[in-house]
Amino acid sequence: PAAPKSSVALVPHDQLAALLPAIDGWQRGEISSGSISLPAPATNATTAYTREKARVDLEITDTGGATEHVEALTKIAGSDFTQQASNGYMKGTTLAGFPAVESWNHVDHLGDITLLINQRYVIHANATGLDKIETLRELIQKVPTTFAAKR
Repeated sequence: PAAPKSSVALVPHDQLAALLPAIDGWQRGEISSGSISLPAPATNATTAYTREKARVDLEITDTGGATEHVEALTKIAGSDFTQQASNGYMKGTTLAGFPAVESWNHVDHLGDITLLINQRYVIHANATGLDKIETLRELIQKVPTTFAAKR
């Protein structure tokens, strides 16, 4: 069966791959990119950055604004949601002017940040072995977001 058609033109995955920056002090791994059709059409690009014992998996996705991809994120990103635990937290926040969800486990040194740009683009970074959440915040902000304004 044919994949469902998106009502908007998605950014080609190779163009998303070109947005994954080289970052001083980090070793960028191989970039992979592609298209998915379920639960709705989307394109994405991903890579891993490593530095000593730290690893950050970074992904950029163009969801085309499909609610299947962004619905749960829109409820928490940028909100005042906060969940505390003995080993860390998860919260809605704003980063680089965009609604975001951030979590940090200070015991296991695990971090996760997801930015939602224009209810369509998702930049997600998942980290292990980090010293502090600020390192992940700085890294995710190295991804250019100007491409989103052109669409």
